[in-house]
Amino acid sequence: MEDGGVTVRAKFRVTGKIEFEKSDVVQVTMNAVNRGDADGPSDPNNPCSAEDSVFGRYTPNGSLNMGIRNPSAAAVFEVGKSYYLDFTLAEAD
Repeated sequence: MEDGGVTVRAKFRVTGKIEFEKSDVVQVTMNAVNRGDADGPSDPNNPCSAEDSVFGRYTPNGSLNMGIRNPSAAAVFEVGKSYYLDFTLAEAD
């Protein structure tokens, strides 16, 4: 089945990063951004941006845990910062 070149984008925020002393692996934990309990992006108590509200509407939950052995790649991820995850079909089965 062809995917037609479609890419699905999600937005995740880094919620944890652990550098293990006796290993070369860095564990990075991310969760999907969401609207939380706010009424929307116009709510002054909403800590999310308007974009986060849109992503949260269509991807209200999700989590990702990665063990990264490449120090340069692990350094990219900062706790509290958000990153886009793009999904495209790797190969047709």
